[in-house]
Amino acid sequence: MPSHARRAAFLVADTGPAGVLIGGVAATLHGSPLKTRDTDVCPARDPDNLVRLAAALRDLDARIRTADAPAGLPFACDEHFLAGVSLLNLVTRFGDLDLTFQPSGTGGDDDLAAQGLLSIRALWMKAHGYA
Repeated sequence: MPSHARRAAFLVADTGPAGVLIGGVAATLHGSPLKTRDTDVCPARDPDNLVRLAAALRDLDARIRTADAPAGLPFACDEHFLAGVSLLNLVTRFGDLDLTFQPSGTGGDDDLAAQGLLSIRALWMKAHGYA
């Protein structure tokens, strides 16, 4: 896993939000030679998790990623904003982070976690020697 992706995933996991690691970084952890520049996460949608996720995103100095503003655009980073989006492409101090609350063909975090995909908390626990 690229170091920027590892740092972003650890910071998100360390602050407590639940979610599943998806996309290229997840594929790399499963042995794919795929190269990626961002970290993709499918966060849990429950209200308490959205509060924790918003706090983690603020710690990451997250801003909305857009081609017209390389440094990103500020946004109302709170649980109310997060509850109203299905996809969010962000730039953070550790690199790009994409949040997809319900990836195509899935029921979201619960569905993906039931399939045994790597949770961001499990990734943090493993990295810190707890798993």
